[in-house]
Amino acid sequence: MGYTQLLTPSLNIGATAGWCQAYVDNAIGNTERYPTALATWQAMQAKGVTRTGNPPVGVWVPIWFGFNTGDCVNYGHVAWAFNHGDGRTEIHDSEVHRGARAPYQSIQELLNWFGAQALYYLGWALADGNKTVVSEDGTSNAGSATMKGRKNMFLVRINTAMNYSGSWGSGASFILTADACRYIETGDTLAILNNKLGLPTNNLDGNELARLLTDFGTASIIK
Repeated sequence: MGYTQLLTPSLNIGATAGWCQAYVDNAIGNTERYPTALATWQAMQAKGVTRTGNPPVGVWVPIWFGFNTGDCVNYGHVAWAFNHGDGRTEIHDSEVHRGARAPYQSIQELLNWFGAQALYYLGWALADGNKTVVSEDGTSNAGSATMKGRKNMFLVRINTAMNYSGSWGSGASFILTADACRYIETGDTLAILNNKLGLPTNNLDGNELARLLTDFGTASIIK
């Protein structure tokens, strides 16, 4: 599974001790906020966007932790992580950006920093609140036999110069369901899509609107 960065956090902002979730939220302008890092993790679990294991290589993702003891046991902890793929995972949190220390170079280093509070790693997520940070590559090619879509389907014809594989007429193509579009969408290009491609807004999910121009270049969409 590969991952694509959809939203890059602005890491070099100020932070306040104990306000780790606010730091992570502020770095991407998230407006769907929860009272604690642990509450945010649980909300992301409910949305189905959390993952276990090491953060993916080459993209920034939010990572969460729980506390076994201490005053923060009901609050949790959250940070931004970038897995460099060479055994080093760079991590930025409110401790780093309040000036208490340099960025961590591994999850274990962060665990050690919190010491007696017995921090433990929960996992990472594709999103923080209402901001999708990374997409899972491979899910947007809805023409595959494994893709289960909705009634709304769009045929996207790609200019052959884009070198996408496909077999629709003389050009390459993808067939996208509304579900597939969720993985290649942001709200930024809705107006562009409507103006240049004539795609009506009511055919797209409200919170995650198509980013087809960015991903596919010159394309025609046929409903």
